[in-house]
This record gives sequence, structure tokens and C-alpha cells, in this order.
Amino acid sequence: MSPRPIPLLICVDVEPDGRSIPRARDGWLGVRPTSVLLERFRDRFAAMTGVAAKLNWFVRTDPMIASVYGRPDYAIESHRETLTRARSAGDSIGVHVHPYRRESGEWIQAFGDPGWVAECVRSSIAVARRSLGSCETFRFGDHWMDDATIELIESLGMRFDLTLEPGRLGTIGDAGEKYTGVFPDTRAAPRTPYRPSRRDYRRPGSILPRRITLFPVSTGEGIRRKNRSMPDDCTEGMIRFEPHLLPIDEKGVGAFRVFWESRCDAVDLRVDAPDGPLFCGGGARGEAATGTWVRYGTRFYLQSSVEGKTLAAKTVLSCSHDGVTLNERTASRLYARQGEACPLDLSMPPEMFSSVLDECLERDDARHVQAVVRSDAGANEARARNMKDNLELLVERAAVIPLRAVTPHEICGVAPRTPDRFRLAHTVLPARRWRGPRP
Repeated sequence: MSPRPIPLLICVDVEPDGRSIPRARDGWLGVRPTSVLLERFRDRFAAMTGVAAKLNWFVRTDPMIASVYGRPDYAIESHRETLTRARSAGDSIGVHVHPYRRESGEWIQAFGDPGWVAECVRSSIAVARRSLGSCETFRFGDHWMDDATIELIESLGMRFDLTLEPGRLGTIGDAGEKYTGVFPDTRAAPRTPYRPSRRDYRRPGSILPRRITLFPVSTGEGIRRKNRSMPDDCTEGMIRFEPHLLPIDEKGVGAFRVFWESRCDAVDLRVDAPDGPLFCGGGARGEAATGTWVRYGTRFYLQSSVEGKTLAAKTVLSCSHDGVTLNERTASRLYARQGEACPLDLSMPPEMFSSVLDECLERDDARHVQAVVRSDAGANEARARNMKDNLELLVERAAVIPLRAVTPHEICGVAPRTPDRFRLAHTVLPARRWRGPRP
């Protein structure tokens, strides 16, 4: 008897390039190269498994897009050909929302303003349906969500939400952006699809659950925990941190200077893996300052730019918080509290992606795999290369494990509503006049 196929949900957030606030009309350069990589994935997946691969697209149509680009449906109209081709292939196209608002001359994400969040959600869904005909899938930005928003999108006809990231404390937003409100604690949230409780969307509903179905993003520790036990490797080079104790804040992140020496005249310093994100490059000797993103367990690799071999590696295992030195146990606990769970992102280094993927597949309750990626990954050489390698890894896994790239509709066994069916489903029929009991 063949094993039961495992659904694979690939979520693509169609957004402007970069986390910085977009200012020009050329800020969507990553959409096309990302779609090209995904089309190649379709072909490889179909050739390897004999089954067509379907994707899930989520397009930004919120007020920020309208303000910066002149119209809320700018992304849809600019990439109409890509989205039309996706829909003809059976893909799901939904809505992706960020509650940006301009205050005192700068953009902030107003998670703490329920009225503004509701306005962003309503307008975004209305614009998407006006441009696309119908849409029933939803993803909020930065893994944020609350019960009021779940109730709202359900009332607006959303069948599926794919926002939740289990294992996150969530009180931390993006380090480079300002926001109001707090992020949800999802450490106890299910890792499998479920219909939520009406009291707490992070719990399955046992009696009269909501109609909407939540699909959690696959998360895991990846190689972060492994990095803590990796010994320093200094065979052909040296890495040194200054200060020796990484000063971390309440978010569990900090900054310091990294010094290196090696026998090679051209080196690269990479993070978390030998082929991970490039931190900096230079000559045989050098130094560089990090941003406020270094965590307990972050590992630096000194790589030869010519030979591609590892010259040295060093892991951050000494930290201080508020002037107090943290031992391994205390630092691990603080690190775990501050979002240790790592979402399965297609643009992350392949070593980390493989580790998180295997961790998710090995769970006893593994009922689906859900990976995410921002469309701007295609505009960055390193992230695009990571995405290409990770998509190939999914194809290789699908040859051994029966992975099937699908939409939420297929998992739940329901057909997408056509525009006419959608309008009919949400038409309020007039109440019948009471004529008394039938004889």
C-alpha cells in the first residue's frame, strides 16, 4: 500500500522589493524572476512525480500600495500576465495585507489600531475581488493576527487563512520598522490545519468552530540549535568578536564587530551556513560591524572567495543582557522566548531549509508542509540562488516522499467559487413574511 500523499502549500507574497518603504514605481523587480523560478519548479515537479504542481499567490492591495503607486491594484495590473497564467494553471490567488499608515512623515504598521486594521482588510479584499473576480485565501503580513481579524475575514467570505506561524512568542516585529500593538504568542498553536475556536483562533474549536480553516506555516528550529554545539573551526583562519560578550536587548539581538585573519587574499564572511547569506567580504585581514541582528547561536563562516572552502567558523555563545552575563542555559531560554521557531522560507540558506523541512516531515502529526517566500527574493542574487536550490530540494523530496503541491481548496475537497457563485453565496435573501403555521 502506497503512503498517503503529504500536501505541500507554497505561498508567494507578491510585494514591493525589500523591507524598506517603496518610493518608486520600479519596486516590483523580483516578481518576474520569482515567477520564472516557480515555473521551472512546476516543470521539474510534474516530470518527477507525474502530478501538476499548484501554487498559492497573495497580492498586496492595501492602502499603502494605493498611496505609493497611485492605485491599490497596481501589483495586479502590472503583473496581470503572471497572475492570469497562474490562475490558468489552477493556482490560488488571495490577499496579503500590511496595515501601514503614514504618521509624522514616516510609515508605521498600525497593528494596535483595530479600526485601521479592519479598514485595510476590507479595502484590500474589495480591491482584489474587483480586479480578480473572486478570492478566498488570505495572509496577513509579518505573521500578525488576532481574533477580530479572523472574524472579519470569515464574514467577508475568506475560506482559508495561511498566516499562522506556530512556535513564535511574537512580541517582536521587524527590527528595521516601527509598529504599534503586539504580536500574538503562538507557542501553543497547532501545527496542523484546523478550524479555530470562536474565543481564541489559536485553539481548535471543539463546539461550533468557525467556518474558516487555518493552515499554519511549517516552522522548526533548523540549524540554530545545532550551531550551539558546533566547535570552532580555525584550521586556516581566525574569527574574533569584539566585545567578547554579545550585548543583547530584550528582543534577544545585538551588534558587535567581527575581526578575521586568513591565508587567502580574498574571503567572504557568511552567516549560519558556508553558503549562507553574505555578511561581508575583504582581504586576508579585516573587520566589519554587524547590524542589530546577531543572536545567541549565530554562526559565522570565513570562506575562500576563490576555492569556496571554509577557512574558519565561530559561533556566538557568550552574551550579556542589562550588564549581566548569561550562561548557556539562560541565554538559550531567552533566545527561545524571542522567536526561536524558524518559518520554512524558500529564500533561506539551503542547509537551514533542509533542516527545517526534515524536522517538519519527521513529526508524528505531519499532515501538510507549508513554505513561504516573498516575491522580492528573485531580485536578490543570493536569495534567488537559495530559492532555486530549495525548490530543487522539494522536487528531490517529492521523488521519495509523496509530496503534492496543492491549494487549500484541494486539501479540503471544495471547489473554488466562481465570481457568479461567490456573489450568490453572499447575497442576503429577503426574510419571508410570517404566515403562521402550515395546516
